[in-house]
Amino acid sequence: MKVTTEKPEAGVAALTVEVPPEDFDRAIDQAWRRVANRVNIPGFRRGKAPRPLVERHAGPAAINEEALRRLLPERYDAAVEETGIAPIERPSFDIVQLERGKPLVFKATVAVQPTVELGDFQSITVEPETVEVDQEEVDRVLERLRESQAQWLPVEDRGLEMGDQAIADITVEFPIEDGRPARKTERKDSEVILGENGYPDGFDRELLGARPGDTRQFTLTWGTSGAAASERAAGQEGEDGAGGDDQGEDGAGATRPPAGPTTAFRVTIKDVKRKQLPDLDDDFAKSLGEHESLPALTGAIRRRLVNESLRAARVATENKAVDAAIEKATFEVPERLVEAETDALAQDRRQVMANQGITVERYLSLIGKDEADWRAELREQAARQVRARVLLDALAEREGLEVSPDEIEEEIERTAQGYGAQADEVRRALMTQESRRRIATSLRRHKAIEKLVEYAGGYPAAPEGSMPPTPDSGAAESPQGVGSSLVAGPAEASPVAQPAPAEETGAGARG
Repeated sequence: MKVTTEKPEAGVAALTVEVPPEDFDRAIDQAWRRVANRVNIPGFRRGKAPRPLVERHAGPAAINEEALRRLLPERYDAAVEETGIAPIERPSFDIVQLERGKPLVFKATVAVQPTVELGDFQSITVEPETVEVDQEEVDRVLERLRESQAQWLPVEDRGLEMGDQAIADITVEFPIEDGRPARKTERKDSEVILGENGYPDGFDRELLGARPGDTRQFTLTWGTSGAAASERAAGQEGEDGAGGDDQGEDGAGATRPPAGPTTAFRVTIKDVKRKQLPDLDDDFAKSLGEHESLPALTGAIRRRLVNESLRAARVATENKAVDAAIEKATFEVPERLVEAETDALAQDRRQVMANQGITVERYLSLIGKDEADWRAELREQAARQVRARVLLDALAEREGLEVSPDEIEEEIERTAQGYGAQADEVRRALMTQESRRRIATSLRRHKAIEKLVEYAGGYPAAPEGSMPPTPDSGAAESPQGVGSSLVAGPAEASPVAQPAPAEETGAGARG
């Protein structure tokens, strides 16, 4: 195998790799056999059809692709070892020559570890994080638990009051707007809680005092832009009248868009119910099925809140330590790394929003920003994450931090177990040389983080009564924490990280 190295730009290496013809032919031979075991060819059992028939059925391109899928990473790894470069991203491959019977020639372009002057990183200091939980936080959790166990009881001796639930038929008539015709929506037996719905200001006030059988008619101005948004907020796409991602902040919890059209309402009350919360006593604690008394429940809540506060404090300490070390260091990162990280962050955000039923364009219109502003914010975050990982790699080298094969095996097993029924598949995927290298890099970076925290004064002390932190409790448990954004960012994510397990741990989140 022949390898030549070029540097097309600062911090980037381009490896041109020439694979001997006999090695390429051997990879093709292995590839068609794997393909033969996957395709159905009439008259033959899987894997038993002759090669010419398999190639004709699957196509030469499929055979070549199968061969390259394994050959490129293997020969790239060998080229990296031969040249001694230190990649800090996954390479991009370009095929220069692909012809059977001749050498396979490909080019792998990758950003490499830049020269980092760490400075006096051993003198970093961070403001200590406090780990505390006051009684108000405990009380808020208790109140949420009571709300979750609330019952709605019929009201017969009075009209609607704030906090009551109305069962009502609601008709909403939208006016002509922006050339769109007038429209009307009707919802039968809609459940509306006064003070906790997405209808416009004044809706609740108009219904105060109403009793079953009463009909109230009124007009209101929607807190949305345009009749279409008003219609969605009215509940045409929702289930309770507080509909969708366009609703206001008056109970629905979403951002309120600009003012919209005046709309006519007709509301017929069919039933009125009041909320009854359970008493905060031992019986309530027992009803939750885990505690025998209210003091036991309260103690468990406090311990959980303290543990959450401790994890957050550890994350904050790690981020502060990394930022302090970056300030001490001097280095530049390749622009391609920042751009790749920005693209990956943008893709992640788009996917999250898509899962919530909203587009990026719609989200940006609601918050009053354009895509350029949004990408600029993502780029700032991406630049920080890339700089942090570069620094952590340099620090690990400076401190002689290493990851043993046993640690890699433990990480693979821990990650695989998080996928349940897919554990064997994930385990196999993580056993490749590329995956093992990525896991080792992630574990090494985390050791560097811990070293920085040590220099900065250590992690916050666990309060009495809290559970001892796990090795990752500061890093892997926060979406914005060091473990998920600095140890391994979106651009470096493991291919087995989709779909993610219930808890993002191990190589799927860190390597």
